[in-house]
Amino acid sequence: MPLARFDDVRESDHPDQIGQGMTLPLMPTSYGPIRDRSDVEALERIPFSRRLPAFDSYGLIRHAGNVQTEKPAFHYLTTGEVEEAPFTVTYAQFLERIHQAANLFRELGIGPGDVVALLLPNLPETLYALWGGQVAGIVCPINWMLETAQIASILRASRAKVLVSLGPTPGFEIDQKVAGLRSEISRLETVVTVRGPGGMAGGDDFSGLLARRPGQLAFSRDIDPGEVAIYIHTGGTTGTPKVARITHMGLAYQFWVNSWMKGLTHNDRIFSGTPYFHSGGIINVSLVALGNGMTQTILGPMGYRNRRMTDNLWKLVERFGITHLNVVP
Repeated sequence: MPLARFDDVRESDHPDQIGQGMTLPLMPTSYGPIRDRSDVEALERIPFSRRLPAFDSYGLIRHAGNVQTEKPAFHYLTTGEVEEAPFTVTYAQFLERIHQAANLFRELGIGPGDVVALLLPNLPETLYALWGGQVAGIVCPINWMLETAQIASILRASRAKVLVSLGPTPGFEIDQKVAGLRSEISRLETVVTVRGPGGMAGGDDFSGLLARRPGQLAFSRDIDPGEVAIYIHTGGTTGTPKVARITHMGLAYQFWVNSWMKGLTHNDRIFSGTPYFHSGGIINVSLVALGNGMTQTILGPMGYRNRRMTDNLWKLVERFGITHLNVVP
């Protein structure tokens, strides 16, 4: 198929009003390079304000989820073995979990401007907290491999009120780090724990708390695209990590750029193997998949750090019908 120029994308492909007549974010099916000024002008004829059904993370995920409720939002693996039976969650179930998480966080005092911090590996519960937390307030996912002092610094800088962390789990020391944080972080009001593979919840169990909350939003929430959605910290390679503010509009723009330039649609299937505390795992993988109505396969708590996952990578690609591979070189 020959590459299309930008002006091959007809304006009639895009409705005049956001969301009107849209079933999923509409993307052209072929792409060409920006070769000259005319390509730029053709691209800019359709303003960004008319390219998406929503301009906040919750709106994008809700739109896709409401279109294909019974489609798997994700498959979750733990061991990396090819024949492992995955834990599967549909879009209808995923939206329920997001609503339950948002309702829980609101009850715990999280409103717009308040922060929920996450200290979790890649688990289904991480996604519930990551995207549900943005409905209630702001989410701050933290690299759980950092030293306790660096984690404490990020918690102080973000002024987090609630922390969702991994309970005692073989192979992880997150619960030990959290135990050393409580005396250092006076602002933390609540610590909720997630049961890891082969581990324990330890205290307030996140899954149990979610199960007791309604699957629809129990409060009114009109998210302004200019609101901060996530605090994402830098790597800290030259000192203490710095916290960057990411707005809902910023997320929406990155969602569109990644989807459009890569040619991704709801028919694609991808691996989720990069961390959910990193912009790549959060935006380039998770949001792009969920906002487009794709199915992602989560490669366990350690993702690509699990040697069995990488050993079996191509067999897993074949088994789950992966169409787009996003990996670290």
